[in-house]
Amino acid sequence: IMGRRMPKAAADVRRSIGLALFEGLNDLSDAERVADATAAEFELYGRRPNREDSISYLQEWGLNDLASSRVGDLSRKQLVVLGIALAWVGHPALIVVDDIESQLTKKQSVEVMQLLLSFSRERNVAFALGVLERDLARMADNALYLGEEH
Repeated sequence: IMGRRMPKAAADVRRSIGLALFEGLNDLSDAERVADATAAEFELYGRRPNREDSISYLQEWGLNDLASSRVGDLSRKQLVVLGIALAWVGHPALIVVDDIESQLTKKQSVEVMQLLLSFSRERNVAFALGVLERDLARMADNALYLGEEH
């Protein structure tokens, strides 16, 4: 996987893959502040950012105005973007994202997809993204269709 021999290099592979937020897997506490969640993610990688560093990082994602907000107060789109931003903290080669359509309008889903495409090209990171809408799949550089064509 990713040029590494398994299972010997499983830890290396795990470090090369970032996960956006997946319900039931890596949820954030609704009471947690966005800046605190960001700082905690950085701490997983041995860095201890101060509040200004966390806010600066959030600014890259258009989330700096939400630093003091509670995770539970974020809109669905903001939560999706935050999940992607947190997945990037470790600078993985691949970020896995799912469910960008759930509770979002088509326009919001397209905006998230455009963000992913832009970020992918700017930072040379790949995204594995699961979507149901074919229009969103067509926006990707490559698409693999798992269901039957209708």
